[in-house]
Amino acid sequence: MRLLTLLILLSFLGACNNRSEDTPDGGPCNYKKQVLPATLIALKDINEEEYEAVFTIEQGTSKDTLLYSSLNHQHYVYVREVPKDSLHIGSQYRYITETIISGSCNPHIEFLRLQPFGNGEIE
Repeated sequence: MRLLTLLILLSFLGACNNRSEDTPDGGPCNYKKQVLPATLIALKDINEEEYEAVFTIEQGTSKDTLLYSSLNHQHYVYVREVPKDSLHIGSQYRYITETIISGSCNPHIEFLRLQPFGNGEIE
């Protein structure tokens, strides 16, 4: 009798689980994109192959300091990809924010592109 009760209970729980209509994670998603200037204020050597780039951005009345690595999956800038002498202190680069409009993806995305601010469209 206990076995029969257990089987009925398990089948009931399984049936309830299959009727779930939760919105799955993922796309398609639409975002509102904003591109702001990020001013390069420092380059710090990490090792022979990598360095950190430090930027400031102004949003309204506040001024924030950002690290390239903190906005790019904890990766520093690789010398082989972006030679250190190709970036210039005081120059402005692209700080991009994306805020979700529809869908169930990540609601807010931020990253830095080492492209000069104001030159052409972003990819």
